Amino acid sequence: MTCIAVSIKHSALAADTRCSADGVMFEVSKAKRVGKGVVGVAGDWDDILRFWEVIDGKPHKESGLSDDSELEGIELHPDGIFLYAASGKRYAIKDQFFAIGSGAPYAIGAMAMGATPQEAVALAARFDPATGGPIEVIPLKATNASSINRKRR
Repeated sequence: MTCIAVSIKHSALAADTRCSADGVMFEVSKAKRVGKGVVGVAGDWDDILRFWEVIDGKPHKESGLSDDSELEGIELHPDGIFLYAASGKRYAIKDQFFAIGSGAPYAIGAMAMGATPQEAVALAARFDPATGGPIEVIPLKATNASSINRKRR
């Protein structure tokens, strides 16, 4: 699936870029700025594309998403960390760091030991075969027009 990690302390979101279809792997961006926050989405790529349409204003009923769509979203926002359900509903969590996707357990463990989100996603990529490719890091506060850092691990 993927790994997307966020940390309030490090004020950043990090996401792997691996995607696969029919046994072929390629790279995609799984996160972007939305309002004052940074949002990342993990799951089925078709569902992710529908989710972005909802985030961008398309009515949920017209998106083709259902409550059982295979996706989960995470947002780092000045007000904290929020998770998204497949329905598009957003809810706050109280954690200071969190991760979603198949690599999430590795990333959460790494951040519990002090790793940055980028380091946490890199660790997840070592152990989770569905996490990989360059890691994109998006700081909560944009520093310039192109504030997405893309690094090969």
